[in-house]
Amino acid sequence: MSEIDYRNNILNKDYPPKVLYREVETSNLNEMIEKSIDLRKINIICKGDTGEGRKTLFAKYCKKHLLQSNRLFLFLDCKESTFPEIIRSLSHQLKYHCPVSLKNLIVNLENNDFLWMDFYKTLNKINKPLTIFLPNISNRQNLLTKFVNLKLRTNFLFLFSRSLSGKLPLEIQANIDFKLKLHPFTEKEFLEITKMLYEWKFNHEIDKDIILNIAMLVYDETKGLPGNSLKIIEKLYPILKENKSHYPNITSSLLLNVFNDTLGPSDIKQEAVYNFILNASRFEKYFLGFLIDEFHKPIFISYSVIKETFDYTSDKFKRSPDSDHFFKILKSILGNYIIRSKKEWLFNNGNRVNDIKFYKNDEFCIMIDAEMVKQTLEYALSNPDFN
Repeated sequence: MSEIDYRNNILNKDYPPKVLYREVETSNLNEMIEKSIDLRKINIICKGDTGEGRKTLFAKYCKKHLLQSNRLFLFLDCKESTFPEIIRSLSHQLKYHCPVSLKNLIVNLENNDFLWMDFYKTLNKINKPLTIFLPNISNRQNLLTKFVNLKLRTNFLFLFSRSLSGKLPLEIQANIDFKLKLHPFTEKEFLEITKMLYEWKFNHEIDKDIILNIAMLVYDETKGLPGNSLKIIEKLYPILKENKSHYPNITSSLLLNVFNDTLGPSDIKQEAVYNFILNASRFEKYFLGFLIDEFHKPIFISYSVIKETFDYTSDKFKRSPDSDHFFKILKSILGNYIIRSKKEWLFNNGNRVNDIKFYKNDEFCIMIDAEMVKQTLEYALSNPDFN
């Protein structure tokens, strides 16, 4: 295997074909690396949550830019690797770049200190500039400290990523030269990324409303992390393959069940819905119960269906439909994330609009487990304290 073939093989992992909406971050990363060219050593950290695309951003950037240069590149995702496994893997990669005299690199030692010293000595015998990219190494702080403090004879660029949870020791923080921040995706950006992830991963057409509903669920519950939308789609995919015509078995209820099994709604959201139902009037409880039944089959229901449900409830209570009361209830169930507006999500960054005209041509999806709502309604309606 040639050096170029091997270098491409290292980065030819299973990554999405594009890095969407990361132009600013890519530019910032490029500026950081440009500043490091004349320096002996530079440490760059990228912080973020799992599923945000840090690893893809770094790997794609390095493949495009660094592999075109005379720079040696080592890469390993350290998420589930031990100290010896990480060093052995990097040492194995080094063998493709070493002179003949170094090809007998010892990789079977069990002692971590021996492994590290052998690895360090080998690195120092290489005359090329070096880049090492180690995503998810922050859980191996002993090894991370060694890399952050590592100094070589040649230019050395060390890239690593870590999650937002937890803090790095001050010794490591003090040696970070640049911190790369990722901006949160907007709703429309997130939807485009979700579509791209599906097309990349699966060779099968999917209904746009299913993709949109998945994106809305994941974005609202998990701070817009694209990797999480892929987890939902992967669980749904066997059903999608079996039902090519109109997806007869794909319902909002199924999407919610898959979401709950995979990621789960936040406790704060569930508590808010629970409190909203308990404190709602008897009329509002019945209206919500009738409305939830409308989501039994379709992914989205129209504004007219919600209005018809309100009018039906008004008739049951022998009231004349009140448009102000209707809009007040609509805003309440939107505000408590029981349902979600397609137009809000796509065209208004998810923000509420205080004008009923905005919603008249709208469609809505359910955002909370229907069974949980029904059980809470049954409890509230049978308890005199909540009526």
